[in-house]
Amino acid sequence: MKLRLLALSFFIVLLSCSSDDGSEPVNENPNPEQPTEPVDKVMTQVEIIYHDDFHFKRSVAQYEDGKPVSSVTYDDNDNIMVTGTYTYNSSGYLTSIEALKADGTIDNTTQYQYDEQGRLTGYIQDGEEAYGALQTKYYTYNDDNTITCTRTSNTFVYVTTFFLNENGKIYSIKEEADNDDNEREDAEFNNQGYIVTVSRLGDYGVYHITNYNYNYNQEVKGGYLGKNNLYGGFNNNILRAESFNMDFLVLTSYPASYIQENGPDNYYDYEYHYNYIYEFDEYGYPTKVKKYSNGVYNTETIITYE
Repeated sequence: MKLRLLALSFFIVLLSCSSDDGSEPVNENPNPEQPTEPVDKVMTQVEIIYHDDFHFKRSVAQYEDGKPVSSVTYDDNDNIMVTGTYTYNSSGYLTSIEALKADGTIDNTTQYQYDEQGRLTGYIQDGEEAYGALQTKYYTYNDDNTITCTRTSNTFVYVTTFFLNENGKIYSIKEEADNDDNEREDAEFNNQGYIVTVSRLGDYGVYHITNYNYNYNQEVKGGYLGKNNLYGGFNNNILRAESFNMDFLVLTSYPASYIQENGPDNYYDYEYHYNYIYEFDEYGYPTKVKKYSNGVYNTETIITYE
């Protein structure tokens, strides 16, 4: 038994020596370093390419601290159409946008006003006719849990009423027009506080219903979903857009799709599908978002980080 142990020990020594004499390949980096995930990637640019029939074909916005500070829109031939400069107050709310034409003259200016609670109180756009969007909006916060918006566009005056739920979020938007059909939009929220259904109703019933879907499984990284948080929160964004359009909402989960179909009281039979397709980098940050409308390539958004 001692002889066997001695022989075995001698064999192990020989094996060790054979590894030391250079006859076997040596792993010069036995513990290679794995790429480390960045603590946080900062969004610096958002480029949108319009594949549908838009009057401009590309826009590029530069970001600092998660907010756009400048933007440029281009035509079909990649010529500059308008350059925008953004200004914010000490609370981080957007207060003004100055849009300049390619020759440096002013195209239009937009100002946003807020009260001491950070609620949007005014939207004033002035300048040359910028795609028919020149208008003013003033918001009044009423004691009955409603917000009234008086909007003036050219010589026309419109009144819109926003209704707040028990959580202080806008859940209904009512448009008051001169004709007999006064329409409104009602939003339903899920337990996570997301809008999942929007119904458009009028004096003659339910006209159409929109169902929103989100990707709850994908971890949100980067500042892309906060790109519209310029007016100070959920209600301000709804007030500014005067709708529950998913593209204007401030979200914490990636929107996946929304489907709009005619309601039971609509005379027309239609259905619209809008889908978002995402691409992510190796760390899970969104780098590209493609939007389709009924299968037609609508827009492509490219997100750049530093």
